[in-house]
Amino acid sequence: MVDLQLRVDDAGLQSAIAGLGQSISDWSGAWPAVAEAVHGIMREQFESEGARGPLGGWTPLSKAYAERKTKEYPGKPLMRATGRLYDSLVGDSPDAVVETTARTLVLGTMVPYAAFSRSSASGERGGGNQPQRALYDLTEADALTVGTPLHSAAQAAAKRLGFGSTADSK
Repeated sequence: MVDLQLRVDDAGLQSAIAGLGQSISDWSGAWPAVAEAVHGIMREQFESEGARGPLGGWTPLSKAYAERKTKEYPGKPLMRATGRLYDSLVGDSPDAVVETTARTLVLGTMVPYAAFSRSSASGERGGGNQPQRALYDLTEADALTVGTPLHSAAQAAAKRLGFGSTADSK
């Protein structure tokens, strides 16, 4: 009788897999790049007056408010009379919200009137008489932009633990 026995010593592999899980459970190193990506998307959203996303451009001002705004805030584009909301959503003010943990990133604004600009694909009105003007109107390309730092962090963690093909290292 010929007997062939194979034994796989996978202790190293098990350890590496556990290490990978540990490494990618803490995304804090990627959050600054993700936040900057979102802030860039918000800059584009404001510069295009909402036209960059799938919901299309922001509703124009009413005639009465447009006249008043021209006098009080000459030359200021939609949603930027004072710049406070814009500055907070691109991360350039004390009103910006950037909260992180190992597994979460929260971005937003403390500007109280931001809630009146609710995003709604259904075209719901914002608050009071204000029409809906989507602050966050993300595209598929935005998802890739925001995901890239997370993908890079996961790849780096895997490589540190010895994962990856030899083709990756060429």
